[in-house]
Amino acid sequence: MKFIVICISVLFIILSFSFVLAEVPKMINYQGKITTPQGALIDTTIQMTFAIYSDSIGTDSLWSEAQDSVKVEKGIFSVLLGGVNALPDTVFTGEVRYLSVKVGDDSEMTPRKAIVSVAYAYKSEYADTAEYAQVAMSDGDWDPDTSGINIYRLTGNVGIGTPNPQGKLDLNGSFAVAGDEGTSGQVLTSHGPGTNPVWTEVIAVPADNSVSQAKLKTVIGEVSTTMESSLLALPGGEYGFYPQFKTSGDIGVGAIMLGRFTSNIKSSFEPDHMNLPNYSTIILLSERDNGTLYARQRYVTSSGKDYWIFFLIDKDTKGILAGYQAPDHPCYGSGGDENDIPHPFGSYDPEKHEVILVDNEILPELKSKVTSKRSLLTIINEEYEIDFDSEPVYEPREIIEIDEYGDKEGEILKKIKTPEWAKILIGKDEIYLKRRLVETLPDYISYKKLKSKSEVVAESKILSINAGVEIEGRSHSK
Repeated sequence: MKFIVICISVLFIILSFSFVLAEVPKMINYQGKITTPQGALIDTTIQMTFAIYSDSIGTDSLWSEAQDSVKVEKGIFSVLLGGVNALPDTVFTGEVRYLSVKVGDDSEMTPRKAIVSVAYAYKSEYADTAEYAQVAMSDGDWDPDTSGINIYRLTGNVGIGTPNPQGKLDLNGSFAVAGDEGTSGQVLTSHGPGTNPVWTEVIAVPADNSVSQAKLKTVIGEVSTTMESSLLALPGGEYGFYPQFKTSGDIGVGAIMLGRFTSNIKSSFEPDHMNLPNYSTIILLSERDNGTLYARQRYVTSSGKDYWIFFLIDKDTKGILAGYQAPDHPCYGSGGDENDIPHPFGSYDPEKHEVILVDNEILPELKSKVTSKRSLLTIINEEYEIDFDSEPVYEPREIIEIDEYGDKEGEILKKIKTPEWAKILIGKDEIYLKRRLVETLPDYISYKKLKSKSEVVAESKILSINAGVEIEGRSHSK
């Protein structure tokens, strides 16, 4: 069947627009009317073939495509040229182009139709996209690099949202970062002039019901001695309020050491075992009546997960000479770290003494017995002793410290404003809470369990019976 095609319009369709690097659609809207040779309008679906030529009679097309199912209603059809085979950039170069149409098995319609200037908006891609600016030249302010993709300037400042930029780039308003955008929850952190900012993790704030690192609080730490003269690190150090004393004997004397140490006291600190590089709070306790002298102090802290119980032991008698118990390591608040002050005993003599750190497995049992008159150390001294045969495995314990100056070692847990009630002891309005682990113990500190003295007595009675001796040990069996 023969058809006649009447061109209605050839329009370049702008489907989308973007100010920077916009992609011009590679399609042209073409509308026409098909009739029979007698002029009758048709309703059908038919194949149509389209081609673009550089002249009106040439045989070499610049582009072509066949659209198999073109819908025709009352003779009218509408197609997107390039919908099947994209129109290449080289088709429209500024010269006249001609469109040919072929319907079904018919031969090409003649004459070809010249494509008018509207379709030459196709060429606007080169003006719209800086990457294709074919004749771009420097305007005296910005220069293109050799790739033609980037521009730059060597002097002056750039202002966005401000007419008076104060730096190389002065942005007044919001901005979006493309490329390396970090991950959810990270912040862009400056590392000073000349260094690119980097994405860093925001320090999570522990909940108030977590291990107690969410806020400051007060706790009580305690030391004790049965020695005639004993130097001890007072729990809490500089963050303590003031010590209280008690004794289980008739008389005891306690004093806070202030000022410089005299030479004879200083010599009692073995250089390899306790170093005092800064201000420290060391208490001198003296018990002279075969009793036990205690000193305790309430202090400000943020710890609580781990607990520290130390004992100074007589190597010969295996008796307890001095003790320390607190939620914080003896170095806390005393100007050093666990390497400077690894234990609380200033009177430690490696020839005479042994230092024991107690396994915390028994801690819940001990705490359940504490009352207003019986402290944790009192309970241990009266009811427990060191189990020297035990061999528990030490697990790293944490130290949580207040860092007022930002120069202490450790992982930052959080930065907080100093509560008003704590400013009597903490001079800074804002402080860091830092955490570090005590991974291992010095070789001369033993790690042992406690055992109840009642268990020891029961074991002794069983051994006596097995040996054929009366429980009281006053007569032998025959």
